[in-house]
Amino acid sequence: MADLEFFFDAVCPWAWITSRWVCEVQRLRDYDVEWRFISLAVLNENRVADWYTPEYRAGHLTGLYALRIADELRQTKGNGAVGNFYTVLGTEIHNNGRHVRTLTERENFFAAVLAAAGLDSALASEAD
Repeated sequence: MADLEFFFDAVCPWAWITSRWVCEVQRLRDYDVEWRFISLAVLNENRVADWYTPEYRAGHLTGLYALRIADELRQTKGNGAVGNFYTVLGTEIHNNGRHVRTLTERENFFAAVLAAAGLDSALASEAD
């Protein structure tokens, strides 16, 4: 059993910030982290607030597509692959400014992220 279960949606900036701290503690204390999923698209599927625009919803949907890939990685490559994928994906989204609300080349984007993480880029098709 892992020392810590960390739930994330790749598009959530708060999860991203916290995950970087978790990775630092993991490195310093040799903690075992299990990367788990939470979908903002699912949690907000019935939200009708004015601020929850179609663009905002599209960003959450991109997070759901990423979680589909992460789930395939978890099943076929294990927890470490999920962590690697999330690190590269989060860096692209949150540090390098890839705006997921306007992402039109989703499969190409995910394929590039997977390749950068040392994973099979063909898994990008799992998003759909």
